[in-house]
Amino acid sequence: MDREKKVISNVKLYNGVPTLHVNGQPNAGMIYMTYDKSFSYVKSFCQSAGVKIISFSTTCDHSYYKLAPDSLKAPDQFDYSDFDSRVSSIIEKCPDAYLLPRIYICTPPWWNHAHPDEMSKGHKEVTSWVKDKPFPSVSSELWKKAGSDALTRFIAYA
Repeated sequence: MDREKKVISNVKLYNGVPTLHVNGQPNAGMIYMTYDKSFSYVKSFCQSAGVKIISFSTTCDHSYYKLAPDSLKAPDQFDYSDFDSRVSSIIEKCPDAYLLPRIYICTPPWWNHAHPDEMSKGHKEVTSWVKDKPFPSVSSELWKKAGSDALTRFIAYA
C-alpha cells in the first residue's frame, strides 16, 4: 500500500446502525487477527472472504508476552526491522490491506535491571504466568516517559 495514500476511517450511522466507514464506504469491520508470524492465512482471508483489515502484534519497545522481538535494543537504539518484515509479509499477501497493529508496550529486561526501583513490587504474587517476570510500576514517572517516548517514536516511524 502506498504510504502516501490517505485512509480515512470513522464510525457513523448507516441505516440507523453505527458502522465503520473506510474512505466514505461502509465496512463490515471484519478483521483478520493473528499471532502467526508467517501470516499463512492472510491471502485466503483477503481474496476469498474479502477481509482486508489485518491486525498483528508488534511493539514499540518490548512485548511482555513475547509476541514480537524487542525493538528497543539499548537506550535510544531502536530496531523496527521485525515490524517492517511483518508489514511486508502482509502486503505481499494482500496488497490493499488496511493494517491494524496491536502495539505492545513495556520495558525490556535491560531497562528493568537498570531501574530496579521503578519496577512493580508485587509482581511475584501475581498469577503464575507473570511470576518472576518483572514489569514497570504504573506509577513510575521514568517508565511513563520512556514508554511515551518509545510509542511516539514508533508512531512517527510507522
